Parts: sequence; C-alpha cells; structure tokens
Amino acid sequence: DDAGFLKDDILGIKQLDKFTDILDLIKHNGKEVPNIYNLPHDPEVFRYFGNGWNGDVFQLGSTGLTEYSKALKPQRLEDLIAATAVYRPGPMENGYHTTYVKCKNDGQTPTYLWGTESIAKDTYGLLIYQEQVMQVFQEVGGLSMKEADDVRRAMGKKKLSALLKWKEKVAEGFISKGASQAQFDEVWVAVMEFAKYGFNKSHSAAYAMTGYASQWLKVHFPIEYWTVALDYANEEDTLKYLSEILQAKAISIQSPDINNSGMSMISKQESSTIFWGLGSIKGIGEDTAMQIISDREKNGDYKSFADFYFRHVFKGSKVKKQTFEALISSGCFDVLYGFVGAEEKRYSLIKRYRTYKKVKVSNPKRDPYTIGQLDQRWWWGLQQKRLTGLAFIDYKSIAEEMNLNTPFTSLQEANGKQMKPIFRSFGGYIVEAKIAKGAKGEYCRMTIEHNYKLFKIMIWSNEFEDFKAQVKGSEKNLVIFEGELRYDEKWAKANQFTLKENSKLIVL
Repeated sequence: DDAGFLKDDILGIKQLDKFTDILDLIKHNGKEVPNIYNLPHDPEVFRYFGNGWNGDVFQLGSTGLTEYSKALKPQRLEDLIAATAVYRPGPMENGYHTTYVKCKNDGQTPTYLWGTESIAKDTYGLLIYQEQVMQVFQEVGGLSMKEADDVRRAMGKKKLSALLKWKEKVAEGFISKGASQAQFDEVWVAVMEFAKYGFNKSHSAAYAMTGYASQWLKVHFPIEYWTVALDYANEEDTLKYLSEILQAKAISIQSPDINNSGMSMISKQESSTIFWGLGSIKGIGEDTAMQIISDREKNGDYKSFADFYFRHVFKGSKVKKQTFEALISSGCFDVLYGFVGAEEKRYSLIKRYRTYKKVKVSNPKRDPYTIGQLDQRWWWGLQQKRLTGLAFIDYKSIAEEMNLNTPFTSLQEANGKQMKPIFRSFGGYIVEAKIAKGAKGEYCRMTIEHNYKLFKIMIWSNEFEDFKAQVKGSEKNLVIFEGELRYDEKWAKANQFTLKENSKLIVL
C-alpha cells in the first residue's frame, strides 16, 4: 500500500467447479436443481457435521476441522462460522476452540469482558472476529464507524503501533459508560492479543456457507455429490470418502462393470449406485476405456466374455492382453457371470481368454496366475484392490481359515474408545509399514486399512525381531494378526493394536 500498489488475491476455488458439475448432473438426472446460494436450515446437514462426515466439504473437510466438528456438534450456521475462525493457530493457542465447545455443549458459563456481552453473546464471550472488535470500539469505546474501520485495518495488517494512538480515546469512551480503568485495561489487553490473529467474520461466513452448501448437496443429492467428489479425488481422498460413504449408507459403490462403468465414476440414480470407472484400472488408459465404452454405446451391452473378446480383437485395437486380464481381475465380468461372492471363479475366464488368444507365458515364475492363490477369494480381492483401489474383503472369514485362537474384533469394537486392553484378531490391507530406530532398537508402525477404515499396529523393539521378516516388503499386501487393542490417549488419540510376544502376524 505504501508503494502505491493494490494487491488482489485471486483464488482458484476448485469447489466452485465441483458445484457446477454436481448441479449439471442433478439436472441431467431429471431432478430440480437447487439454488445453493439460498439453502434452508436442515438439522440432517448438521447431523452429518456432528458425525464428522465432512468428506470433500469445502474448508471443513480437513482432518483437523473434521475432528473439531465432531467435538463441536454444530447446530446452526453461526457455529460453522465460528469453527473456521477459532480453529486456527492463534485462537487455538489461547484455547478459544475448546472454550467455545465447553460453553456450547458442556454447560460452562461464558465469561464476558466489560461492555461486550451483547457483542460476544453468539460466541460465548469470545472476541473472535474483527467485526466484533469494531463494534466494541464503536459502541463502547465511542469511535465513529470510520475510526473503528481504521482500527480494523490496522489490526488486519498487524500494525500494533497504529492501534496505540487510539487507546486514550477508547479509554475515555469506556470510562464515560461506567467502566473502571482496570476493566478497560483488561479489554485493551485482550484486544491487543486478538490483533495478532484476528479474522474477519465475512471471510469466515463465506467459508462456512460454502461448506454448508457442500454438505447440503451431499445429504440431498448423494449420488450426484459423490460421483463428482470421487472423480476429482486422489488415492488418499478416495480412502476417506469411501469410509464415509460406507458409514452414511446413502448410496452403494460397485466395482467396475463392463456394461455399466464409464471412463470415470458413473452413477445409476435408480439404484443409488456409483460404478467404479474403467479408467481407474491400472494398465487401462483413456483410449482403451473409450474404445470399450464407444463400442458398447454403438452395438449394445456385452452379452458374454466371448462377445466382448471378438468385438475387440482387430488390427489396431487398444484392448491388449494386459487389458483383458486386468478387466477380469478387476471384477468387470462378475455380474455378467454371477461371480459376485465367488470371485475365485474369475480364473475360469482367465483360462478361457488364454485359450482363445493362445497366450504363452514367457516367465511362469512371475505370472500371478501361476504362482497366485487362485482358489482363495481373498487373493482375487487383493488383485482387484491393487488394480483399482476398490475391494471389500471379508477379513473375518480369512482369520477363521487361519485358525486363530482369539475372537475377531468387530469394526465397531475396533473403532470404539477401548480403554481396557483386550486381545483380539483383526485384518486389513497394509498401507504402510514404517520401520524406525528408537532408544531400545528398531520398532515398526504399520497402517492398515480395513474396508476403508484406517488402524495402527505398533510392534515395539522387544517384539520387533520376532516379526521383522514378515514386516519387510509387506506393504500392499493383506495381513491377519492377533494383538492387544487399546485406546492410545497420548499419541494416536484412537484405538490401536500392539503386537505382543504371543501374537501372530500372517502376511498374505
């Protein structure tokens, strides 16, 4: 400003593109398109916030604000506005975020600075917006609106020296309305502290309203909302979104299907189902997927694997050997052949294809269909997961086949706040197995995903040598194990498993 320049923040808000895509899909599906800039209050939307179902919700979908939403249990837009303002480093250092929750939910009596009760009533005595401080200076301190805005501007630019020149005039206003010098000093100290991190409410409101619109669309148009969200998602986002979708149960997710899937996510609103995209399958590029889809649109659904095969074997076809086998292993023909729940039968199509094509395996020792556990359903689930990122695996059945002696823990028990340690068996897909060195030697922290819920497994130094061989190279495989389940109050703030001397760890 001092140099005569004007700075504009031009933000590329991806959420606005998503809104456009969601509304276009709503219209395409023959539904009435809502006005997202004039949405009604809906308790169900706030229930989603309170459950922490904030997947892909603008601003409020971050890990921190998701957890804060669960603690806050917002019931009105004002709560969402406050959340985006107090869940920031400055206010959090001063405990504003916890005070807000305690006053709202736990019956704590708000504490008001002198003369601020009417101004800070909606925020339980906390001054969390620049606009509130402007009101204090104007209504209690006796400044004009212009002067109060000058103070706001100085605060926004962190110019504390510019604020000091107003102190005497504001003090006069306070004292003329009945405040003591000590009461004014208390307010001034609070304002000076606030000036370090003050946030303007108009900014918070824009964030909160956009977040509310995101959540409202999710509640009222889940099929359109999640189709778009999953289309934009990276691998990490997809994991979180699927976890929420499974909990909310508003829609279902299906594996890629040769007669229903599009290039990317495609929804069937009559069955509230989203089919995984053919383009999500590793080894299948956009050109290949579009050839399959275009032929289906032109010549009708595929009636059998043989029908699909002969329609795509021609000179210059984008559908190669790798494509055929990836489609089968991804479950694309499961519905057509009734393989759902009997995925091990997919191998019959692999054999049929290799007979048609007279495929010669150049290196049988590296061919998954030579060395794989072809008669085991879990093995086919693992291949599908590696190829597409989507597979729902029955870990309990696998554990029973492994003859483990401990009861298999339920997902509800594994999620619950288990304060007393219990010994249980469990299973999942190994996302990460991180080996580190501590004071007592090497230890391992494993992250597993159990049908799109994440859990930690700790193997401390005393036990690590017993499991070292299994842990190394275990990522992207399935694991069945026995361990102690307990809530970790200090670090994880969640349930986690710890392997003990008598534990079993089976990597599949």
